[in-house]
Amino acid sequence: MNVGIRDVWDSPESTVQKAFSDLSSTLGYEIVANPEWALLLAEVGPLYSDQSSFVPAVAGTVSCWVKALAELLEDDNNETWTDELLEKLKSSWSKLRIFLEVSRSKDDLASTRWDEARGGFVVCLPAKQISNPLMFFASFKGQLLDAWNEEKKKAETPLAHRLGGAGVAVPGDDWADVEMDSSTGKVAVVDAPVAMASTAANRVEFMPDLSTMPRPDELLQKPPYHLFIYDKGRQEVEVQCSHSPTLQFISDYLKKWCRVNHQCTTKV
Repeated sequence: MNVGIRDVWDSPESTVQKAFSDLSSTLGYEIVANPEWALLLAEVGPLYSDQSSFVPAVAGTVSCWVKALAELLEDDNNETWTDELLEKLKSSWSKLRIFLEVSRSKDDLASTRWDEARGGFVVCLPAKQISNPLMFFASFKGQLLDAWNEEKKKAETPLAHRLGGAGVAVPGDDWADVEMDSSTGKVAVVDAPVAMASTAANRVEFMPDLSTMPRPDELLQKPPYHLFIYDKGRQEVEVQCSHSPTLQFISDYLKKWCRVNHQCTTKV
C-alpha cells in the first residue's frame, strides 16, 4: 500500500494532488487532506479482492469530490453558497480540510457533509469495493450544495427529535407531511412531493484517470457504458463503441494492463 500512497496520492504529479492545486488556486486557500490510511484499510481493505486497488479507489473518489466542488464554485448561480463557504473557511484557519471516513450507512454511494466542529468537509467512503469513483459525482454535488442547510437543520432540531423520541418524526417518516386544509380548516396528513433529480446533474463531462481505475477483471464486472468486445484469437481483441474519447481511453487502459513479452525484442 505504501507504493500506492506514494505514487497515486502523495506524488505532485498524481491526479488528486493536481486537483488539490487547482482547487487551491480557485479558492485562495490551502487544501489539507491527510487520510488515516491504516484505519481506512482496516475497515474496508478486506472488501477489496486486490488491495493494491484500494488507494487508487480512494484517490479517485476524492478527485471526484474535488471536481464536484470546483464545478459548484465555477457556477455564477452559486455566489451565495460560495460566499458562505469562504466565510466558514476564514474561521477554520484559512484552510479547506478534508476528512476521510467509512460510511456506517448501507448505501452503496459515497457521501459528504460539512463538519462545523472540525472546520472541514467529511468524505464518507462506502463500506464496499469502489469500482467506478465517477458514479459519486452527482451525489457529491447535490450534498455539497445542501451542506449548509443540513448543518442548520441539525442545529435547529431538538435533541429528542434527533434521537427519535416519542411523538416526533424520525428518519423514514419523510414520506408524509402535515398541512392545514383551507376548505375544511382541519389538519390533514398529505404525501410529501418526491424531489426529482435533475438529469443535467448526472451528466459527467470528464474522463477518469488511468491511475485511479481498478484491474480489468474487476472493472468489467460493472461496465459504466455499453461496449461490444470481440475475441479475434490470441493476437487481437476488437472493441466497438460510438464514443471516440471512450475508445481512446479504452485503448490507453488496455495498453497499461496488457502483458508484455519481455523475451521478444519488440516487446509485444
